[in-house]
Amino acid sequence: MSVVRGAAVFAAILVLVPVVARAQSLGEIAAKERQRREAAQKKPPTKVFTEDDLTNDKNAKSGFSAPGGKEAAPEAAETDAGTEKKAVPAGEKKKTEDELRAEQQTAWQKKLEDAEKRLQTFQDTKAALERELNGLAAYTTSRETLLKLIEDANKNIASAQSDIETLTNEGRQNGYSR
Repeated sequence: MSVVRGAAVFAAILVLVPVVARAQSLGEIAAKERQRREAAQKKPPTKVFTEDDLTNDKNAKSGFSAPGGKEAAPEAAETDAGTEKKAVPAGEKKKTEDELRAEQQTAWQKKLEDAEKRLQTFQDTKAALERELNGLAAYTTSRETLLKLIEDANKNIASAQSDIETLTNEGRQNGYSR
């Protein structure tokens, strides 16, 4: 009977180890993504040249010829008011401020839901490991392995809770509602 129980414990460990191992890499991926986004925010925005920039007579310095025979300078990156214009592809209307905000809120809600699902998965995994650990009567290598997996699950839970808190604060700052 103990052989069957040992085989069941071993099978449970084999099933649960890949879940925890994959979850650990998710935390690392999230940290790298945060670093990448922070680095991207520090870069200056790229300039999109519009037809108006190319045909603006006030910026004609270089000798480049724009359509219509007018000259345009490569320095014509800013308009008279000092703000950048963004090109809108033909056939598409420019999105309003409300539409852009709604898209940002939807993206935020999706990230928050994904983080909450990840947290629930970690909590379910930990509960299954603890049930299995409570069923072991003797101190064995299986017990050591389960304790290590529970410790890893606790770390993943803390990481997921931190991500949820960060996203919640971001939503609060931007005035998003769930």
